[in-house]
Amino acid sequence: MHQPTLVKWADLLGPLFPSCAEFAFTPQLNQISVRWQPVSHLGQSGSGKRSVAIFIAPNAMKDYRNAQDGQRARADRKLFAHVHSNLKRQPSILPTQRDEPEFRIVVASVDILSR
Repeated sequence: MHQPTLVKWADLLGPLFPSCAEFAFTPQLNQISVRWQPVSHLGQSGSGKRSVAIFIAPNAMKDYRNAQDGQRARADRKLFAHVHSNLKRQPSILPTQRDEPEFRIVVASVDILSR
């Protein structure tokens, strides 16, 4: 089970999402799911929900778990930057009248553990 690593990464990535975001984990798939109710510029909740799924490739998880502390710290920073960059490319941040499709981010070993 990779739940402790996923929980650690969710804590690391938390500032990238609204404070009301809920995190869920699927350790069998190395997945972190984040879901929240968007709020309009007027402070009203939209009726649609936002959802982001972050998939960690099995090799990335294995390599991370086998890395030394310095490599892990560097990988954590790279993971944050990778997810942040992908979120900036998310199609829309405005609330809609229906649930938006899930936005997916895939993290490979090369994304976080390369020099």
